[in-house]
Amino acid sequence: MSARIPTGELPSQKRDKPIRVLLVEDNPGDARLIQEMLKSTGNMNLRFEHVTTLDEGLEYVGDPEQPLDAVLLDLGLPDCQGFETFERFQEKGKAFTIIILSGLNDVDLALHAVRSGAQDYLVKGQINGDLLLRSIRYAIERDETEKQLVESRERYQSLVDMMPDAIMVHVDSEIVFANPAALNLLGVSSQEDLEGRNVLDLVHPHDRSAVAARITKQAETGEAQSPVEEKFIRSDGRMIDVEVTATPFLFEDKQATQLIIRDISERKVRESEMEAIAAVSRGLQDANAQDEMLPVIMDQAMQAVGALDGSITLTDEQSGDHHIVAGRGPRASQPVGSVIPRGMGLTSKVVKERSAYINNQFVVDPDPAVYEVVKGVTPTKSVAIFPISAEDKVIGTLGLGRDLPFENSDVRVINAICSIGGNAIHRAALYEQTQRRLRHLRSLREIDLAITSSLDLNFILDVILTQANRELVLDAAAVLLLNAENVLEFAAGSGFRSPLIHESRVNFGDGLAGQAAQQRQLVRGGGKALHHNTLRAPLFQEETSSAIMLCLWWPRAR
Repeated sequence: MSARIPTGELPSQKRDKPIRVLLVEDNPGDARLIQEMLKSTGNMNLRFEHVTTLDEGLEYVGDPEQPLDAVLLDLGLPDCQGFETFERFQEKGKAFTIIILSGLNDVDLALHAVRSGAQDYLVKGQINGDLLLRSIRYAIERDETEKQLVESRERYQSLVDMMPDAIMVHVDSEIVFANPAALNLLGVSSQEDLEGRNVLDLVHPHDRSAVAARITKQAETGEAQSPVEEKFIRSDGRMIDVEVTATPFLFEDKQATQLIIRDISERKVRESEMEAIAAVSRGLQDANAQDEMLPVIMDQAMQAVGALDGSITLTDEQSGDHHIVAGRGPRASQPVGSVIPRGMGLTSKVVKERSAYINNQFVVDPDPAVYEVVKGVTPTKSVAIFPISAEDKVIGTLGLGRDLPFENSDVRVINAICSIGGNAIHRAALYEQTQRRLRHLRSLREIDLAITSSLDLNFILDVILTQANRELVLDAAAVLLLNAENVLEFAAGSGFRSPLIHESRVNFGDGLAGQAAQQRQLVRGGGKALHHNTLRAPLFQEETSSAIMLCLWWPRAR
């Protein structure tokens, strides 16, 4: 049964037009008596008609030129008897007032007719003209007032049904009405699914005590309450953020509370996104290096979506491998420092496709692309991996895990964080490259000054070695010069443990140094290649006893 919203009492309406009354009575004496009673009142606005059967009376129904205002109906007619007489007349005569005329033996039947829609009943033999006229006037007045009230309720009902905001009514916390918007908001199919339930059942457990206190306070004060933010639970278990305005009013003669409920979930999501983005931006402002930025990106991303685990990989520009550089949580922190080869694992898939990977059933439906580095780690129920981009280039990935499914709102906020973080990492890399180039230029300037300001070869070579050690972070370095006999001899050096470096002699074309001199290009090598020249074998045997060395040799122009 659909409840109707009350709109209050309507004022009485005065009638200036004539009152047209139809008397349906088969007893000539009763009919004549009623007619005389009405004449005796001297009312000039009264228009009176009389018929003796139901069929004759029904012919007056629906006449647009002579509409009826009221019908005085006897229930015992030649062509119809009892309550059926009223039912047949009411079926066609809903536009006017029906007053039942009954005898002393028909009072119960007349009362039944009143409960079914008749405005009043009069007992024959117990009325006079003034009473009859007053009864007709009051019945018409009540009938018009009720019709206007019904029309007003229906208009209000239609308005409430069309409102985009959810509206509910509860009496002593029991829901008695809900409009279509409320049904849609809470994910139920019909009003019967809500009627009779306690309104607190819809509220998130964390908010129930506060809501119960507000209901109690409103019942005591009878005052409307300003909008408050609460969390409701839909029928599918999903939590939604709402703004609720509570107003006390009368509902079907009972003290009730009307709730206007506005869904603010999207607004809250946007607010969370803005807060997360602002937090990341603030954190990255204080970070100057990549190592300082990664924890900020990781922590803010996990906090924004309530992730249990998180990891960041960065892509090596030359090899394309994915280095796991940061991790949070019991699962994601284990593989930090590992490398996922290019083309392997979900990170390669995300980098290649440049879009997020979402799997909300990862435990029961793991992806076959999981690489062996993280294969032995038990994942969370839901896994999401997002590309970290900078200047239209994917430079890494951000992986998150949690037990709740990832939704579109989560994807939006993490994509925003990854975009901000990626640009910050890229700027830091550019800054580091710029600083490195500046250091290189300063080193070259120091070497140039040494060459142009001094003729001391030993001083110049020492400056070259000092700058090379600083810029290349070398453990040891030496300069060998080619003599007239085509043999490379030690000229300067630093960082060597053995004094044998001063006795270094390398034949032109032998060993790494000899090859660099002969080929006039950079030569890389280590291990056995260092021992190829027998003249330097004792030196490298001593130097490499506790270290692995990589030597880079540059030829000096001849």
